[in-house]
Amino acid sequence: MEHFDRGIFIKLLPACRVESFLDGKIYFNTDKYFAELDESDAVRFDPDENIDESLQVKQISIQSRETGEYVPIGGVISPIKFRYEKRPPLNIFCVFVFLENDKYQFDERNLKFGDFAIVIRDPIEFTKRIHSASNNLGLIVDQRPVMYVPKSIHHGEIGPFRKYDDYEYQREFRYLLQPGRGEAVTLQISDIRDICFTMPSSEITKLRPK
Repeated sequence: MEHFDRGIFIKLLPACRVESFLDGKIYFNTDKYFAELDESDAVRFDPDENIDESLQVKQISIQSRETGEYVPIGGVISPIKFRYEKRPPLNIFCVFVFLENDKYQFDERNLKFGDFAIVIRDPIEFTKRIHSASNNLGLIVDQRPVMYVPKSIHHGEIGPFRKYDDYEYQREFRYLLQPGRGEAVTLQISDIRDICFTMPSSEITKLRPK
């Protein structure tokens, strides 16, 4: 987090959720929720949200019982995606990251998240408040930027802090609440209007992080 005081976080929301967010009600949804969304919600829909590994496989073979030779099986499509059978549920809260001296151009696909942008001008203080509220409940928060990996190349772990680069335009920074629960969690961090301001999402391109 040491560099995020030279930038801002942005939460894009529909009008009906703005006041609740400013009141400090931080909504951690489940990874299962995002994975099961309908494709009509294009910016939130991600069928690969809760995969654990993404493996590039050139060929799969089976061994013949009679000859001991390995016979290739056709039709394999990479990547092969794995979800571990047993792992705890995840609760996730995410924001958009906009850094000082960042050459990134805001992608208008993000406007589908909501008509209003809550600009968090002090990400450090915001994060401290999330940690304080979670600690009071005996919970732990892990946070970091999402790393976007190429689907056709990446071989190995995915997990909650990696996504395929199809979603790189979202510039996501994630908070992970642990232990996760099988349902959404609202964390109350108290009023955050002192470290935020609100603007129409369509005006985000005018921002200059300082």
